[in-house]
Amino acid sequence: MKTLIFSMISVFILFGCGNGPTENNATYGTIEVLATNSLTAEQLSAVSPTNTESIILSVVEVSVKKVGEEEWQIISDSEIKVDFFELANNLFMPLGEIKLETGTYNQLRIMIAESNEIVIDGTSHNLIVPSGVETGLKINLNFEIEENQETEVTVDLRTQAVVWSNPDYLLQPAFNASVDE
Repeated sequence: MKTLIFSMISVFILFGCGNGPTENNATYGTIEVLATNSLTAEQLSAVSPTNTESIILSVVEVSVKKVGEEEWQIISDSEIKVDFFELANNLFMPLGEIKLETGTYNQLRIMIAESNEIVIDGTSHNLIVPSGVETGLKINLNFEIEENQETEVTVDLRTQAVVWSNPDYLLQPAFNASVDE
């Protein structure tokens, strides 16, 4: 009998006092980020140096920012090599997918590695992306993550121009994004 009373008191102390563990009432949806290039190979060639065969970016992080929060929510931090020419004519490449807390998000950020390249006449050259390494390429857009729903964000990796600057090349990106909720 003493054991039963002691056990009941122990249970009361463990579970009956205080607030106990609280449940996180957050709800989640899924976001998928895709890369594409809406330019044709001919249009891309027109804004690139003559005989350009590839423009390859090394994406090292894709993240989004929720309205009212300071922290970036990382969607992917795996390095992905993205070739603009391979994505020409609206072909798609996944950059990351993750469950996110529901709510309104207003920015997408793409962090780029220092090692990017442009291939001209079979020779690889260093390609610099301003702000890509330090702060990332940021795209303002508003979208909702809704409970148990998938939101698809497509980043159009268009370029305004590739400029030669001895000894490297400089990419002038003009990325846009669209949301399919």
